[in-house]
Order: sequence, then C-alpha cells, then structure tokens
Amino acid sequence: MNSHNLTDDQKQLLRLVVKHDEEDQGSEKGFLRLFPGDDKYLLWGCGIQLDSLADLEALCDVGLLDKEQGRPNPVYRITNAGRDAVTSNFQLPRTSSAPQVSIGALIQTMSGGSVQAVGSVQDSEIAQIINDPDLLRAQIKDLSTALLDEVKSILMASEFTDYLKAVQELQEQVLAERPNSSLVKRLAQTIGFLGDIDGSIELMAKVWPYIQLLLVFVAAKLE
Repeated sequence: MNSHNLTDDQKQLLRLVVKHDEEDQGSEKGFLRLFPGDDKYLLWGCGIQLDSLADLEALCDVGLLDKEQGRPNPVYRITNAGRDAVTSNFQLPRTSSAPQVSIGALIQTMSGGSVQAVGSVQDSEIAQIINDPDLLRAQIKDLSTALLDEVKSILMASEFTDYLKAVQELQEQVLAERPNSSLVKRLAQTIGFLGDIDGSIELMAKVWPYIQLLLVFVAAKLE
C-alpha cells in the first residue's frame, strides 16, 4: 500500500473535518466553511482555528478536498477520495489491482478487432460485474463520481457542464445492452481531454485510469 504524501497534521485535520461532517445534521453536508479574522481562519462548526490555508490547499492538491470557486470566503468540499482516505487510514490501493488494459487495444476491439486481444476483459471479476446490473450501476456511479471529483475544481463552469453531460452519456452507453462504439470513442476523447475540452497533461493522467475502467466494461459488452 502506498501512503498519501501528506504531513501528520494534514491527515489529522482531514480526519477531524470528516468526523465532524459525518456527525453534523446540517443541510450542507460535505462542505467546510472558513471565516477569516486576525490573520487566522476559523473552520466553522469544527472549532478548529488555522493559521493559514496551506494544509487545506495541500489536501486539495491530492484530491481529498475541492475548493469552491467564486465565493467571498473560502469554501472547501470533502471529496469521496477524502472520505476513503480517512477510512483506509490514508493508504492508497495498489495500482496493480486494477485491470491492466491497453487503451489502444480497447479502441481496436470496439472497431471490430477481436476481444481476445484484451486479456483483462476476460477477468472473472469484470464478467461478474457485467452480469449483475445493480453491481454494474454501482461501479459506474463510483467511477463517474471519482472522475468528476478530479475535474470539478479545475474546469470552468461552462466546461464542467459539457464534461458532466459527456460523463452521463458515457454512463448510459456502459449500461446499454449493446453500446454504440463510435459514440463511446467520441465521449472517451472528450472526457479524456482529447476532444473539445482542453486539459493539462497532469489532468489527463488523473482521469484516464477511471475512463479506462469504464471502457473495460464497454469492451466486455461488445465481446
């Protein structure tokens, strides 16, 4: 297991805010509100006073918090990755546990090539998910939520609206009995920042693992 690159103080801060959020009965669950004053920041409701925003920004940098833009006072949101990090004591899953599938091979498969070339699609776990509609929906929801968490704080509002629409269309295709391979490829390009929406190389690297797994499900259905 790999550990998040955070200080002990930053990890403890996230533990405290997640614990408070889970116990809070307020209407804006998941959001952290800060009130500045006297060169310090009061984390509303948690009773935590911060000397700077550095620790919160560090948590944003690794995707455990999102910073809401356009607010008069700083507002942060706990991501699903942040909750998972606290639950797992900040241990990252081994990347080798994810299906190792070549994007190029998947595209070839969806273009009429043999699915036998994509060995991991034959994996029993993938087959189990594909054959269980409820499990498939849950997996798609988790992957899509994680994907959106990665881009929400980075894309402009209009870009995020287009991105969300593309993710929702891809979800529908993954759930379809027979996905439209041409549409899936176009949506994958858009979501992967190879189409109309621009994204940095770093952002592309973050989102493609989620897209890759969604494409695994599509390729398995097209077998």
